[in-house]
Amino acid sequence: MSISTICIISHFKNFHWAAFLALLLLMTLAADCLAESNTDRAKQYMAGGNYAEAEALLLQELEAREKSLGKDHLAYAEACIDLATLFLEIGEYYDAEPLFQKALEIRKKILGENSREYAETCYGLAELYCNLGQYDQSEPLLLEALAIREKLLGGDHVDVAETCNGLGVLKDALEDYAQAEKFYQRALAIYDKAEGKDYPEKVRTYRNLAMACWSQDKYTEAEAMLMRELDIGKAALGEDHVYVSSTCRTLGLLYKHQKQYERAEVFFMKTLEIREKLNDKNDHVRGETYGHLSELYEAQGDMAKTIVFKRKESDFYANYLGEDHFYMDIPYRKLASLYEAAGQYSEAESFYIKALSIVHKWSGAEDSETLHIENKLAALRKEMEKDRGSQK
Repeated sequence: MSISTICIISHFKNFHWAAFLALLLLMTLAADCLAESNTDRAKQYMAGGNYAEAEALLLQELEAREKSLGKDHLAYAEACIDLATLFLEIGEYYDAEPLFQKALEIRKKILGENSREYAETCYGLAELYCNLGQYDQSEPLLLEALAIREKLLGGDHVDVAETCNGLGVLKDALEDYAQAEKFYQRALAIYDKAEGKDYPEKVRTYRNLAMACWSQDKYTEAEAMLMRELDIGKAALGEDHVYVSSTCRTLGLLYKHQKQYERAEVFFMKTLEIREKLNDKNDHVRGETYGHLSELYEAQGDMAKTIVFKRKESDFYANYLGEDHFYMDIPYRKLASLYEAAGQYSEAESFYIKALSIVHKWSGAEDSETLHIENKLAALRKEMEKDRGSQK
């Protein structure tokens, strides 16, 4: 709605009616501007991770459009999509579903089943169902979106690549890795032809293709895809970006799986170098990486480094979860056995006692795990007695 449209009304013979219509149009224009402002601000909040603020603004916009335009207007469908996309991003899938379904209904009725907007909504709803594990509902929507986008935009459009990537994710979830690989390869071929070749969707597709290849034991191909992802990430984001650390971690896991321990160590260490700078006590990736390094050194027979990184992992989770959390039984028992194997009996005893306290608290005195740790502790103390006797 433009100001020039309002000016035309001034030529109406009935000035009072003209003034009334002008005021009405101005109010509509102001409402549109406010809605656009809400949407823009909400997207900024989402980009910064402030989802509560974004949700409040998008709900406000949805209610305003319902009140001024009704629940069958295209602008209301757009507001539904915006809010559903937020819910999808934060994992509130059941809140997102009715919004996607309403938008699909409106766009189908007004724009038809062969419109770009209808295909976009099919894709969003399909992604939702895939995340919910409802693959039989997701696949038809993805195939419908693909057919519409190919017809309207051609086979080399980035929207087609997006849909191919979505179908790859679906096939991955169904463990049909060969089909997933084909969809990912097609998506990458399209992205390669597009302008702005290294935008995020392409980078994510490299990761997806790497994992599909890994699942088929195609380790060389998986490595090549991850290395390409790493190069793009470093160039676009810098060597110390958290996304780069994620790629390094995945490469470390790939090499560890193949027992290429020296190469795995390099990438796990780079992961830690980046993650430790974040100084986030809730960064579970850091805790997991300590564990991976401990396992890596244990596989190589380096007991000293095994204990160092298992201790780091234990300290991290004790700080993250609390020392009495039921999960802490696992690292405490592992540390106890490592110290025992290394002949460091006092340290082993200390961690057996910690593990016993947790299992006793959560499972009870008669639980089999409680009795098992008590037996391990008793056996260790006998060994300690023998050791003290031999030193006299």
